[in-house]
Amino acid sequence: MAGASFSMPMDGLMRAVDAGISHAQRTQQLAEAIGEALVSSTHQRFEDQERPDGSKWEPSLRAGNEGGVTLTDKGTLKKSIGYAASPAKVTIGTSMKYAAIHQRGGTIRGKKGKLKFPLPGGGFAQVDQVTIPERTYLGLSGEDVKEVREMMVQHMRQALLGG
Repeated sequence: MAGASFSMPMDGLMRAVDAGISHAQRTQQLAEAIGEALVSSTHQRFEDQERPDGSKWEPSLRAGNEGGVTLTDKGTLKKSIGYAASPAKVTIGTSMKYAAIHQRGGTIRGKKGKLKFPLPGGGFAQVDQVTIPERTYLGLSGEDVKEVREMMVQHMRQALLGG
């Protein structure tokens, strides 16, 4: 090339790019492992019928009447729990419309007057409103925090020591 020129060696740049990609991949893998662990922990809460703090849920009327398990009539809510992971964050949750009322509790009122629902043994009941107690299933338990910390330490160890 005539005139003036500048050459930039690509090997150093490529090493930096490769290191950045490798770090992002490892961080994504850590986020996914954390997501899987927290989904598993949330599923266990449905089995144990307890909040992240270990306190028990108030049993549901349906579970009591049918000898079933609270929040697990067909298991749809439990099966819907999933995660989204990126190197920046992990989100655990569900898109089920009724999930929030069970997580936080609250009162349901009929949009057009009375609420109507089937009774055990047949027939229907009509009421103005139904209060659903809070049955927190999403969140971090002490064991979850401990497990995530251990996963992060392992991740840092691998990053520092290689492997």
